[in-house]
Amino acid sequence: MVVTMVIQLLAFALLIGVIVGIAKLFGKLPSFMKGGKIGYWVFRGYVILLLIGSLFYIGIAQVEPPYEVVTNEEVMEAKRVEEKILNEIYAGKEPSFSSPYVERKVEEYSIDSSQVQLKVYQPDYVPWVFIQRKATDDETIEVVQYKTSMIQNRVNFSSEVPFYKISFKEDNLTILNVGDTHFETSYVEGDFTVSQFMEGGSMRNAYENRAHLKRIVIIKIPPSLDFDGDYEMLLP
Repeated sequence: MVVTMVIQLLAFALLIGVIVGIAKLFGKLPSFMKGGKIGYWVFRGYVILLLIGSLFYIGIAQVEPPYEVVTNEEVMEAKRVEEKILNEIYAGKEPSFSSPYVERKVEEYSIDSSQVQLKVYQPDYVPWVFIQRKATDDETIEVVQYKTSMIQNRVNFSSEVPFYKISFKEDNLTILNVGDTHFETSYVEGDFTVSQFMEGGSMRNAYENRAHLKRIVIIKIPPSLDFDGDYEMLLP
């Protein structure tokens, strides 16, 4: 989109320059474009601003990082990774493998389990939350997040999707989405426009070559800690 705009602006500016050059060569310039006239300086200023604007847009286009376009095989591998993670979790295991199609983040919080009852608030847009009791009572809560790939029409948008923000105050652990719940990422490539809302939202212009985003949260708590809240599954 930006490239198209730049090309159009440059073409328009060059066309004006060619017309003015030919007219000047044959002495056919309109009176307002002759030296010393206000219209002449206004016109020159317009052309200069047009060229500066074109160069500015070129600079933006060069510094904007392109999205990664992946192969069909990579899309299938991302889907297999997503399925493998969910299968391991539902089997009572924490995913232990590494893959370029999944990211992992760990946060730890100190508590006094004899004094608090953990409350887990799970918003509607957080569909994958699991609770797991640790083997030892180390007076800490560990929050492990997994984020799988979001690929649409073989375009990898995963870098656009942040992890959830974990807020821990007193006896409340809250899972927060970062930014707008219906944050939208778009990519234009040729004649294709891909728009994907995050989990729970709507999706437009869906294509077969896609891997769905999954953001999974595992909350590991001490065996002596009491808790109250909605959760998907209590892992062993």
